[in-house]
Amino acid sequence: MDNMGRQLSPVENRLFRFGLLTLKPGSFAHYTSQLSYWLCRCKVQSSRFRGNAVHSNKPKTSTKVMDMLPVVVVHGGAGSVPRERSDKASSGVCSAAQVGYVILQRGGSSMDAVVEAVTQMENNPVFNAGCGSVLTNNGEVEMDAIVMDGKTLASGAVSAVRNIANPVQLARLVMDKTSHSCLTAHGANQFARAMDVPEVPQESLITEYSRMRWRKNLAPDANPVECQMGKMGTVGAVAVDLKGNVACATSTGGLLNQMEGRVGDTPCIGCGGYADNQVGAVSTTGHGEAIMKVTLARLILFHMEQATGHLHDGEHIIWGEPVGIASRLCYK
Repeated sequence: MDNMGRQLSPVENRLFRFGLLTLKPGSFAHYTSQLSYWLCRCKVQSSRFRGNAVHSNKPKTSTKVMDMLPVVVVHGGAGSVPRERSDKASSGVCSAAQVGYVILQRGGSSMDAVVEAVTQMENNPVFNAGCGSVLTNNGEVEMDAIVMDGKTLASGAVSAVRNIANPVQLARLVMDKTSHSCLTAHGANQFARAMDVPEVPQESLITEYSRMRWRKNLAPDANPVECQMGKMGTVGAVAVDLKGNVACATSTGGLLNQMEGRVGDTPCIGCGGYADNQVGAVSTTGHGEAIMKVTLARLILFHMEQATGHLHDGEHIIWGEPVGIASRLCYK
C-alpha cells in the first residue's frame, strides 16, 4: 500500500517492482514519469475531452457509444517541465490535439490523426522529438518512432535515424511501403531517400536548450539526477475515428546523453505503442529500459482486456496511465 494507506492495484504493484512507480512520504503513489493525468475509468461524454489531453472531470453517463466518436488523446512526454517552458508545452499539446481532431471530424482515419498530431510536436522545439530532440553523448541527434493500426495490426517503426525532420512520417512509410516492421540507422535513412523524404541538416534539429543541457551533463561533477530535470519526454497520440478504428503513434529523441546507437522502447511493438481494435490503443512515455521489461503498452491493454467483464453497455474507458495513454470504446 502507499503512504496514505491505500492498497496498490495489481498494475501499480507491477510498475513499482520494475521502478516505474515510487512512493513519496505523506502522499499517494507518485509515478516516476510525472505525467499530469492518471487512471480514469468512467462513463463520460466525449465532448469533455475532445481536442485536449486526458483529464478526469466528474464522470457522466453516456447514452450512445457512437455519439462519443471521434476521440484523440495526445501527450507531450514524461518529465519535469521547467516553469518557463510549461506554457509553450501546454499550448503545443493542445495544438497537436486540435489538428488531430479536425482530421477526425472531417472523416479522416485514426492513423492520419495520430501521425499529424505527432508531426506537429516533432516540429515544435519544446518537445523531445524531431527538432527538439535531446543529444547523444557525442552531441548528435538520433530519433525513434512507431505507428500502429488497430484495424489490421500493421505497424511501422524507425530507430536511430538522423537528418529526418519527421520520423513518425517515415515510420508510417515503413508500414505502408515495406514488408518490414522496423528499419534502423543507415538503412532507415537509405529508405527515406528512396521514398523522396528530404534530409535536413543535423543542426536544424538541435536547439540551444538541448545543446546547453548536453554540455552541462558532460561536466565531471554533473549530478545525474539534476541533469535529467527539465527534460521533456517522448511524445505520442492515440485516436478512435468515426469508423471505430484505433491507432497510435509515438516519437522520441531518446535519453539525454545516451550512447550512440542506443534504441529504447519507442520503436518496439508492445513497448512504445500498441493498437488493437478489439482492445484499444496506447502510446507510452518514460524510461525506455524499464518500459521494455514489462512490454508496457501491451501490458496496459492486457489489463483493459481483463476489465471487459466488468463493463456495462456503452461504457467508455479512458486510461491516463502515467507512462502511457489509451482509449477504448466498448460495443455490446
